[in-house]
Amino acid sequence: MIISSCLRFGILAILASHALLPNSECHGQEPRIAGIGPTVSASIGYAYLNSEIPCAGRISQNGVASGVTVDFTRRFGIKTETSYTRTYGAFGVNHHSDVLAYLGGPDLYPVRRQRFGIYAQGLIGAARMTGVIPEGNGAYLQARVHRLAWSLGGGEETKLSRSTVLRIGADYLRGSYFSPDRVLRGQGNIRVITSLVYTFGKYR
Repeated sequence: MIISSCLRFGILAILASHALLPNSECHGQEPRIAGIGPTVSASIGYAYLNSEIPCAGRISQNGVASGVTVDFTRRFGIKTETSYTRTYGAFGVNHHSDVLAYLGGPDLYPVRRQRFGIYAQGLIGAARMTGVIPEGNGAYLQARVHRLAWSLGGGEETKLSRSTVLRIGADYLRGSYFSPDRVLRGQGNIRVITSLVYTFGKYR
């Protein structure tokens, strides 16, 4: 009698444990939590720079720009950017002038819809500028400056495909360069960049 009672109690305990506790098969059928991570994109395109030579005038340069952006949300990301522009024969002198800028900073998206977006950015880094400075009477000075630089600007994005975006933007690039009196002064430049952006994954 005692053995029969224990057997019945054991069977009931096993059935109760299966009813109340999830087994391994049920665990396997539960939905998995999707991973959340930043969205990475890379860009390359054409860059136009209207560069200031302090107290001497302005020159136009053409080149290329590339960058990598890591978006942590649909509204905020961090961008690193490198641009190189160059011209030849500025101020009638047979010599080239160029600007190499490498910057990084926040990328903000006040508007970001399915096929269209507006962004603003503030970047800081450095710029290496080389070229000529006219001194008058046909004389000129060759100069090379490597100093702190920053830029403020923005633009718009148009989605071309699931992973490709056309980005058109403009910014004010602030650097330093020599004037004809050989004094290092602040320099203001206007940049326009048109680039293709490829996104590895989906925007948030």
